[in-house]
Amino acid sequence: MGTLTALLRKVLNPFAEAEPVVVPHTGPARPAVTQEAWPAAPADAIGMFLDFDGVLHRAENGSLERMPQLVTLMERFPQLHIILSTNWRLHARRDQLLAYFPDEIQPRLIGVTPYLPECSPPRRERECHAF
Repeated sequence: MGTLTALLRKVLNPFAEAEPVVVPHTGPARPAVTQEAWPAAPADAIGMFLDFDGVLHRAENGSLERMPQLVTLMERFPQLHIILSTNWRLHARRDQLLAYFPDEIQPRLIGVTPYLPECSPPRRERECHAF
């Protein structure tokens, strides 16, 4: 598992050494996540919680510029499945979220984390545990 973790860090976040970009939330209160039906993961699946901002693209530019690296990673590790923990899950339906991914990855998206607004920091970690 250590090899997979190291590869994830190297491939998906080549700027990890750089100073992190912090973008505060200034919009309205976030809605509850709609838990639509997602496919069940195979018994041997390894779940990977995936954020978009700062992972699939730098900061919040929306480009998804690192999607090719994610495709490569998913090809290399067929047991890897994705759970979306990105804030994008708060404002999009399942079909809209799937549309961001190439066809070959879509079947390996298995869900989204719940939104826990009443949760104290680290909220994202607690949302992943709640999944």
